[in-house]
Amino acid sequence: MKIGKMWLTVLMVSVVLVCFGLSTGHAQDLSSWENTWFSITASASGWEIEAGSTTISTAPKVSIKGFLNLGDLAGGALEADLWAQNLEGEWKLLATSSCDYVAGSGLDVICELNGFFQQPLSGDFDTFIRIQGKLNTKTFVLKSATLKSSGGLVDGHLDEEFLGTRTVGGVTLSGKWLDLTNYCKSTKNVGTPPYADCPK
Repeated sequence: MKIGKMWLTVLMVSVVLVCFGLSTGHAQDLSSWENTWFSITASASGWEIEAGSTTISTAPKVSIKGFLNLGDLAGGALEADLWAQNLEGEWKLLATSSCDYVAGSGLDVICELNGFFQQPLSGDFDTFIRIQGKLNTKTFVLKSATLKSSGGLVDGHLDEEFLGTRTVGGVTLSGKWLDLTNYCKSTKNVGTPPYADCPK
């Protein structure tokens, strides 16, 4: 009887150690968010500075709705592409960036998103976003997720010499995870960037 209890204790300790090893092994891993899509809203505001002038004017506020695709994981960072529609209603790549691990684990992480915005949010940008997900308690698959930035900066200029008008200010992002299983069922989503990843 004592031998049986001893083996039971050893087995329980082994399971705990294995689970601990798995959780710590993925502590600094963004793999839970690899190849995922979010519907996002991005907004920017700030000031315009004319080259060779001391005049400062308020820049027009810009707000867009689009998609964020967190792609392949490499070197602790996720590829990150932001998509938005232009004035003609065509989907264009707004920004190519990376999402670098900062803190958290699993379904609750913070990463640093930085890159370069094309029009209409033209300029270099840098912000921190927190991604939080929830699992279905029965199937243990992702049920929902949100992302939100703490605020960031955008620095836009016309060329490397900072000639013309330069815009500096802040940028914010917020969004919700897209469940492609349901998203792809709607024909109204045909032609959007996420639809390209729908199961064939």
